[in-house]
Amino acid sequence: MSSPFAAYLHFLRVAYLTLCDKNSRGAFTARAPDHYAGKTIFACVFGHLATLVMIAIALTGGIRGLSETAKLVALTLPLFLVLAWETLYVERHESLVGIWKRLSAESEAEQLKRFKRVSRFVWGSYVAFLVGMGAIAARAILEHRASLSS
Repeated sequence: MSSPFAAYLHFLRVAYLTLCDKNSRGAFTARAPDHYAGKTIFACVFGHLATLVMIAIALTGGIRGLSETAKLVALTLPLFLVLAWETLYVERHESLVGIWKRLSAESEAEQLKRFKRVSRFVWGSYVAFLVGMGAIAARAILEHRASLSS
């Protein structure tokens, strides 16, 4: 891999294929495992961006004086950009066939390690999002307490 971003993108593709495979076996068999895997990867990627933004807001207090329209655009524009990026570069990329051939040739132990790594990635993404929400809540509480004392 040439860069950390390329490694991240490759891991997202591996995670997508792993989730597709995981959702098509076992007790939970989705009607469209690739659809649910795509939603999960989208949620993780958007959660990563949202977490960074929430921590930045918590540290700086955000940009005061934005109109409601600007706030709505600031929320929805990244959502659509991540959706388009994830669909084009993760779900529909031509390298998925080659990656799947390599993944399906793995031993049971390697597949289990990959399933665990992807599960930690998904749950870690959700936990990071909750940490970002907690940072904003902490900022709001601290600002409220400061306004009461002054």
